Amino acid sequence: MTHTERGGLRVFAPGAYTWGNKGDAVLVQSHIEWLRSAAGASGVALTSYTPASDAEHFGVPFLPMLVDPTSVVARGSARVARTTPTLRRALTAFRVLSTRGVESVVRAWAALYLRWPALAKAVAPAKVGRLADTIASAHLTVTVPGGYLMAPREADDTWLFHVPTLVLVDALGCPLVLGPCSVGPFAGLNAGAARRFFRLPRLVLVREARSVAVLRELGVDPSHIRAMPDLAFTFRPGAPSALGAAELERVEKLGADHAGLVGVSVREHSFPGSADPAGDMRSYLGAVVDALADLHAREGVAVVVVPQTSMDAPVSGTLAGELARAGVPHLLVDPGVSPSDLSLLYARFDLLVGTRMHANILAMAAGTPVVAIAYQPKTAGILEELGLDDWWLAIDDLAGDRLRGMVEAAWTDREARGRLAHERAQDAAARVRSEGADLVRLARERA
Repeated sequence: MTHTERGGLRVFAPGAYTWGNKGDAVLVQSHIEWLRSAAGASGVALTSYTPASDAEHFGVPFLPMLVDPTSVVARGSARVARTTPTLRRALTAFRVLSTRGVESVVRAWAALYLRWPALAKAVAPAKVGRLADTIASAHLTVTVPGGYLMAPREADDTWLFHVPTLVLVDALGCPLVLGPCSVGPFAGLNAGAARRFFRLPRLVLVREARSVAVLRELGVDPSHIRAMPDLAFTFRPGAPSALGAAELERVEKLGADHAGLVGVSVREHSFPGSADPAGDMRSYLGAVVDALADLHAREGVAVVVVPQTSMDAPVSGTLAGELARAGVPHLLVDPGVSPSDLSLLYARFDLLVGTRMHANILAMAAGTPVVAIAYQPKTAGILEELGLDDWWLAIDDLAGDRLRGMVEAAWTDREARGRLAHERAQDAAARVRSEGADLVRLARERA
């Protein structure tokens, strides 16, 4: 009798999660449910930026990340390095080299742990020992990195902070699977580090064809690559929270007084490579306001501004202020709502103009059509996989009337698009739920 037969599949699921990002929260809940239903997992442990509060919200064990990209040292060094391009390149070089050094230390420590675990834990920080114990007791590691395994610019090196935990997984002999994610591109010094990293996984599940091409360029064995939709397509909302119920009531009242409701999700963006990123940010928000104001003037709609993450609250407030100045009736949703609340809110809209990818996915799963503003390649890739190539445009390509025209066309055809969105989202969810055999096979090999 195997370990999986005796006690069920135990899975370690590390990631850079936090409840404050409702896209993260949707991924975590969908990930846990998928591991339980598709792979028969009986125990799941995760990592996050905020392990104590996340454990309370999700009801499963959470551990701190081995290396935390939100630490004071990490954030402080990045702030200093932004002062000149030379310093920024030097920081990337340091992070690439130090990641290799940390990998060597992690592997040496893992060898000690496998032979004398008590001694290894005595000479390491307590969190390292807890992570090692969790990994050693797991049959399988399945991480869902989402969109963080990429470095479109050489300075985009924060993906390196996730490498040490996954090196520890490999060094302790636990099979590693990268769950549905977007991968690459990797610029400059990141490319070599990426080639080394992608030797670790036994299986890489990717959300779009663009990522498959990147992996092949990095030399990943094609037999280790599988296409699989985003886990968020399988998310099933529960009952609304007390706050969510109050927000839904506000939305219903606003909708009763107008011809329809358009939701909008915005975020801060750095506009890499731009000579005037602050100006581009203003242009982005201005294009969103112009499109919504025009639709209100033509059709009598109202707007609901939805912060998808706690980090989006300030820019969402800025957008709400601009809508007020433009005379557009609107309301701003409280950022404290739950993932289920968001899903129920998106279902109430006639159309969503979404910058956050998981806002678009939740809306489509609820049968609400979207106009997606792509700030990374993953948005375009995921929609193209769904056959919805003309439902998105790039965040730095909103000049003129492009966004206004797309929003007007989507509104005019909203009923047919809503049916299509629901159909494609349901097909994606069915594909996700059907997967699991490869995970079980890997777990049995470990057992």
